[in-house]
Amino acid sequence: MEKVSSSAANLLIVDDEEMLVELLRRIVVRLGYHAISALSVKEALEIYEAQKETIDLIITDLVMPDVGGKALALELLQKYPNVRILISTGFSAMDEIHELLELGVRGVVMKPYQADQLNSSIQAALSD
Repeated sequence: MEKVSSSAANLLIVDDEEMLVELLRRIVVRLGYHAISALSVKEALEIYEAQKETIDLIITDLVMPDVGGKALALELLQKYPNVRILISTGFSAMDEIHELLELGVRGVVMKPYQADQLNSSIQAALSD
């Protein structure tokens, strides 16, 4: 998989909390990325299916109502083994996180977001 430059990287942000989506979107735009967002797993799947050629990385919340980020990651990794996904969480669900990392998730971003740590995680995921 080729490395993606940050200035060309398109990120899909998935979280059920609109305020957190907007906060994360503002941070990544300030860091030089392009961002689109989804407020549910269903919306994220629809966006990814329609724009998979242009989305370089998905940042998804781990815990969401109904269907969470784990289910999103598992479904996308099954269909698209090379999809780049970062899990965003405010909890340390280490068993779940380790399982997702073993299945191909590129990393974890902890809430509250710290711009420098977020950028490092994004860069690492994009350079794999």
